[in-house]
Amino acid sequence: MWTPCHTRGCYLTTLNDTCIDAIVASAKSAPPGKTPLPSTVQNVWFMGGAISEDFSEDSVAFSREGTDIFWEAVAMWDDPADDNEFAAWSDAALDALRGEMRRNGYVNLTANQGPEWLTGLYGSAEKFQRLIDAKTKWDPQNLLRFNKNILPKD
Repeated sequence: MWTPCHTRGCYLTTLNDTCIDAIVASAKSAPPGKTPLPSTVQNVWFMGGAISEDFSEDSVAFSREGTDIFWEAVAMWDDPADDNEFAAWSDAALDALRGEMRRNGYVNLTANQGPEWLTGLYGSAEKFQRLIDAKTKWDPQNLLRFNKNILPKD
């Protein structure tokens, strides 16, 4: 059986009182679980070591510059009648952190938030352009498009 899942995530520069208050408030406002599966969860990861220091920011597709913390809200549910409630919870959890979040981020752990968001995730316009160039060269027909898609050049 397929379980719907809605994720939102961002990088944070610091875990200050504003962030902690927002995360706690989101936890308190989470929809109640109706199945044995976890229905909502927030993850806070502290990055360091190889992911932050062993290579240059420009040498990888994903960006992690200026951050030590990754936050994510995940909502999962079974009943289609709950779609709006659970998706709205993870959206609101992210909105509560908007003033603290960085523009760059990790693309695979959050639902798509549009083209401007996608461009900013990679950290620089130059890096994003290199990804467009790679997509144009290796997937000009855009067959690999069922993700947070980078479009090839026309």
